[in-house]
Amino acid sequence: MNGLNTTNRVNQLQLIPDKSKKRKRMWEISNDLFCSVCGTCLDLDEQRMILKKLHIDHKAYSDHEIHAFMVQTLYSENKLSRRLDSHLNDKYRYEVFQFGNYDEDQFMAVWQDHMKSGDICGLYWAAVTHTGLSEATVHRIFCDVHMLSHLNGGKARQEKSEYDRLLCVNSELSAKLQQEKKSRRELAKELASSERVRRSLEIKVQELGKSVSADPHELLNANITIDRLVNEGCQLKDSLNQAEDARRESLELMQIVNKEKGRLESELLVQKEINLQLYQEIASLICNHYCDRTDCSQDECCPNLCEKRVLVVGGLTKFKSFYRDVVENLGGNFEYHDGYLQSGEKELECLIKKSDIILCPVDCNSHGACLCVKKICNRINKPYQMLPSSSLSSISYALTAAGKLDPS
Repeated sequence: MNGLNTTNRVNQLQLIPDKSKKRKRMWEISNDLFCSVCGTCLDLDEQRMILKKLHIDHKAYSDHEIHAFMVQTLYSENKLSRRLDSHLNDKYRYEVFQFGNYDEDQFMAVWQDHMKSGDICGLYWAAVTHTGLSEATVHRIFCDVHMLSHLNGGKARQEKSEYDRLLCVNSELSAKLQQEKKSRRELAKELASSERVRRSLEIKVQELGKSVSADPHELLNANITIDRLVNEGCQLKDSLNQAEDARRESLELMQIVNKEKGRLESELLVQKEINLQLYQEIASLICNHYCDRTDCSQDECCPNLCEKRVLVVGGLTKFKSFYRDVVENLGGNFEYHDGYLQSGEKELECLIKKSDIILCPVDCNSHGACLCVKKICNRINKPYQMLPSSSLSSISYALTAAGKLDPS
């Protein structure tokens, strides 16, 4: 962090003793939840406002530096962590009051309803500070928040594509509007010129009418010319009105496009923050489980898989590259089967026979694939694990445990 000494700044904050244990305080929740709590329950404006109130100079820091400083502060009780705890309790006081005393079954039922609508921020804070929820339940809620950020990433890419398309449409409409304005100015000039000619001819007609020696043939020609110019003037007025209508339509469409552009820009900014949080989480997950020991022995208590072949059956296909990173950074060889059995069980059976570790997530998998894995592994006496979740953390925990087992 450029110029931001996180450790020194945290140590300078005065510790204040806690007097209440009815709910977990911010610094008492699991360290693994700090990043997701800051990213989900607080926006950047709130974080900067809290730092300003505590007279912490932060103007030169980027959004990521502010987020990292907040997370580092939560590892102990201090002025900033207490201020964050107080702010979130006040911000989400309705959720804490409404659901803070629910048991696990009641709370998870409410959580599932909120997941469908996407309104999870307040309920997530109530969950991580709830003293009555088990670690497994809190971990499941954390995994739901983690996966929701992945789904939002896909939505952000779609909205970015739509945003780019609207920018192109906006550019085309702007060019068309400029052309319409230019055409309107030219028509106005022509109309003004025709009006001047008409007035000049009317004056001449009046002068000829006053003259005794006026030529009737000349008067007839003048009247014909006037009628023609009047018709041309009417046509020019019609053309000008049409150009004005087209200009108004272009302006209205451009306003709609600009409004949609603003909405997409706002959503894209929020999604960038979510994607940054997701990227940090994945990078931290891979880095924390990487083993660079070259003298690794299977008899040692080391999570390195030592070239074991790991087969993942099912899960999220778009996570295949992330599964591979986790396996290979733990020292294993990666195999993958998507869980679809249109071509029969033979291909899956061949992969199981040559693999040392078989992982089968049940949340993103077909019922038939799960039964097939159990049947084949039981028949050939091959150990396997049925995982409740297809998240990266679930795969990583299973592989870390497998790497520490005695190979005998």
